[in-house]
Amino acid sequence: MSLNDLRDHLHDQAAEIDPTQPVPLAAVRRRRAQLRRRRVAATAAGTAIVAVVAVVALSNGLRIVTDAPPASSPSVRPTEPSDGLPSRAPKTSGKDHVQYGIRYRAEVAGGALQAATVGKVGQASASLRWIPGDRQVDVRVFCSRPIARGEDGRKVVLRIDGRVITTEDCSSFPVTDPGSIVTARLTAKRMFADPTRPAVITAEIVDLNGIPSASPDQQVGIGIYSRSDDRPIFTSPDVSFPAVIEHQGHLYRWADSMTTEFAKSQTQQGVTVQTPAFKPFIVVFGTVDVPELHTFEIAGVSGGQTFTVGPGDGPLAGLKSVAVEAQAAGQVEARPVGDSPSRGSLVIGLYLPAD
Repeated sequence: MSLNDLRDHLHDQAAEIDPTQPVPLAAVRRRRAQLRRRRVAATAAGTAIVAVVAVVALSNGLRIVTDAPPASSPSVRPTEPSDGLPSRAPKTSGKDHVQYGIRYRAEVAGGALQAATVGKVGQASASLRWIPGDRQVDVRVFCSRPIARGEDGRKVVLRIDGRVITTEDCSSFPVTDPGSIVTARLTAKRMFADPTRPAVITAEIVDLNGIPSASPDQQVGIGIYSRSDDRPIFTSPDVSFPAVIEHQGHLYRWADSMTTEFAKSQTQQGVTVQTPAFKPFIVVFGTVDVPELHTFEIAGVSGGQTFTVGPGDGPLAGLKSVAVEAQAAGQVEARPVGDSPSRGSLVIGLYLPAD
């Protein structure tokens, strides 16, 4: 092909191109303009719809918040960690005392419920009037109050006719079975001024300075149980423990004990019990009739625990209990810390599985 022939061919190809058809770049620009117009129209329509919804909602007293975070779930108090002991649902009956979500069972380990009351959630105290007569009873008081970070714990003070019987720590977890709380019993003549007359029994939640506690989540209650079988503390005959107790739906029976009198001991002597191999057990321990501020500890259980009790805390405040999961055989000891009290008793008792 000559140079002239090539020039003629290219001229013919150029003549075939339709100048009305846009080149690719122009097409892209037009497409982008179309999309922009569509977005503007959609935004305007959406704004109109939101405006209509807002007008309708506000006219009905509602409030619309755009891009609001999802609603938080209601606050739920954590359940108490397992202590490792066997657990099953306790037996209940139609005779149980159920009030404000708390159940005092009619029968617990052979003890029979005589009277009970539970305060509303948020109240700092609960009280009842009751005539003891010749019944030998104990009073099982519970206190549940969550503790905020940096806040001191709370205590519950049990009073009968204004006289302090015991002062106990509040639980930071919800209480599920207050009738199974392990407690010592005072004789009726020591607990009640006149068993033939109504006694006013009060439980109050207080801070460490004795000021009534305030919290929307706190709760307190009282249960009075009669007991038919006790194990007395020989050095303090006015005080005794139940022969059988119940813990998490299982029964435990009194198996061994030891006591000592501080006045007869010149050294910081403790009291001990031998514990079984690979069986759960419950230990009750502490001090009775000590007239001054004192501290004692429990050793031989995981972590150990130390307690300080004052003379104004009541005659039963020095008695504690701890549940221990199965472990190798050993020894548990309760012993004074620091100066030994001038008088009173130190006691320890062991409960073993009975079912």
